[in-house]
Amino acid sequence: MLTGNIHVRDFCNGVESGTQARRLFHVPPVPSFFIIFTLKLPHMRFAVPIVIPLFILEDLLESTASAVRIVGFFVPSLRRKVKRSMRNLKDVFPCSEDFDITVALDVAFKLVRGLRSYGRFTLLEVSEGSSGVSIAVRFV
Repeated sequence: MLTGNIHVRDFCNGVESGTQARRLFHVPPVPSFFIIFTLKLPHMRFAVPIVIPLFILEDLLESTASAVRIVGFFVPSLRRKVKRSMRNLKDVFPCSEDFDITVALDVAFKLVRGLRSYGRFTLLEVSEGSSGVSIAVRFV
């Protein structure tokens, strides 16, 4: 927590110039840049890290959604086939009737961007002590 003199008028709290005030400054976390999948199997000596840059994943999701929209605009029969195949998946994944692949890509893009904004954290860490299998997913 930072404390000190305020030299300008703080319009939010009504504190005049030069008075002592205690202020809590919220510093946003540094965004994550990579997602690291770590896999360790019993017969392996070391864990295998799989590193994916998040900015590339975001760009890939966004550009794939744009490409699907453009192709769907110029080839309407292909768009109808994709919608029909998505309706066949409705039994497996319950969702609304107007579900579209571009909506799924947009949701995935926003999910990755939202998770990235939280900074560094471990999303998943599972280990089986007796067999030596461990899996971890970290945002770094």
